[in-house]
Amino acid sequence: MTPKGFGHKKHPVSIKIFDDSVLVDAEPVEAIYYEITNIKDGCKYIGSHKLIEFGNWLDDYYHSSQNDEFYNVFWGQKKDLFIYKIVAGGTHADMQNLENKIGTENQVHTNPMYYNKAIPKSGYKAPARIEFCKNTAEKIMQGFFDIKDDDDDYILINWPEINDLMKYQARKYVDIDENNSIKEIRTEIIEDNGIDNTEPITQFGTKTYFDFEKVLMIDGNRTIAASTGLKQAKGGLKLRILPDWYIEENNITKEEMELIAEYLNPRKKIKKLETDDDTMIDRMIKNLEERNIPIRSEHNKKYLQNHNCNGWKIGKLFPKAEKKYRIAEDKKEAGSVYIDWENDKDPHVKSHSKMIDKLNNSGKIITHTGSAGNDTKLFTNSYDILMKNINNEKIEEFRLYVKIKHGDMKDEWKGSTQMITTNKGVKTKNKVGTIERVRLRLGQVIGVINFVREQMKPTPLKKINYDIITLDYLKDKYSFEENDNE
Repeated sequence: MTPKGFGHKKHPVSIKIFDDSVLVDAEPVEAIYYEITNIKDGCKYIGSHKLIEFGNWLDDYYHSSQNDEFYNVFWGQKKDLFIYKIVAGGTHADMQNLENKIGTENQVHTNPMYYNKAIPKSGYKAPARIEFCKNTAEKIMQGFFDIKDDDDDYILINWPEINDLMKYQARKYVDIDENNSIKEIRTEIIEDNGIDNTEPITQFGTKTYFDFEKVLMIDGNRTIAASTGLKQAKGGLKLRILPDWYIEENNITKEEMELIAEYLNPRKKIKKLETDDDTMIDRMIKNLEERNIPIRSEHNKKYLQNHNCNGWKIGKLFPKAEKKYRIAEDKKEAGSVYIDWENDKDPHVKSHSKMIDKLNNSGKIITHTGSAGNDTKLFTNSYDILMKNINNEKIEEFRLYVKIKHGDMKDEWKGSTQMITTNKGVKTKNKVGTIERVRLRLGQVIGVINFVREQMKPTPLKKINYDIITLDYLKDKYSFEENDNE
């Protein structure tokens, strides 16, 4: 059984026992069937759930009940009310069938010993769940569904895609710009020479819902109006998407979509308050350095709650603070020099750039330098460079230089080993680094390119060799080596 929580997360206080023993040490599953039992009176809620990540049943999902009484008690402050038991795991279809079978056998929609409002798949439609809609809007506003890459940078939606969205207007009886905010947003973009301080637009899923003919945008009309025609926004706008799995798993109705859109509107549209995030992060780091208070302590949790941070926000700030602290500690490491690969003025970056120019001008070597935080971009850029040189008879070697910016990125790139506790003791879990995925794909492409080059007539071309070279963010200050070969 999982105790009161897992890792740094905790189950809702209403759960006294969380029984997941059926899945521990079992083969990974796609979905689960679960039962939640009230310890006092035996009343139950049953449900099935398709896991967000295959095999990971500890994914922050608990239920999607439309019973307000049960919903409020489950998420309330009273402790130790329920036993939460995962009864079975398997395919999504099998778990839905099991839920339907048990629901039908017990007529859960009319049975006073069940919280369920409907037999699964019966088509029961409840009125909008106010607390659920408010919580969903809070998740959206806290960046829970922001679309970002591995470097925590926004992936922009381009203007043809923006123009193809159905713009839903939540506030129907007031002018879209009653506070002259479009002009203010537009001025911000021009003065900042970019869209950094704009809010992402909010998309409702990736397919059409209800009676709409196009994918819905439920928030961001003023940002679009302010950005239209500006060169600073030519590349597109920041985006957040309420996932299809979230919409469908929670059976969100049209009325609830409208209510979520309304909850997104009564807020200022200009700032994302990233500076406030940095201030809170710095405070937690200072508490650790000067008072030895752990970042994930109750002290810091209360500090963030007093800044009106909810659970999702706190869950994002803790790892950000730990990451920033780790980088700062790495910089102070004895005998090491920290290299900021994003700073063109860093002497190591300058030295690397000169070396790259020299190699590319040699005529025999082609190169690409990119970040380990985005292995897909590393490969696609390398592929483009190689394809441009497939007929170049002088090229003999391709070198891929991969920048490491911090320790977490290094672990992801090179791989890591984790110790996991199960009911049978501690087990070792090896995580393969993304370098292996890049190496495999790059090797396949170069193999095909070399085959083509060998068939060239009248004279076959030389094979292209390749190397992947890691550029670490820490160097021995007495070492003058530019990089460490894998």
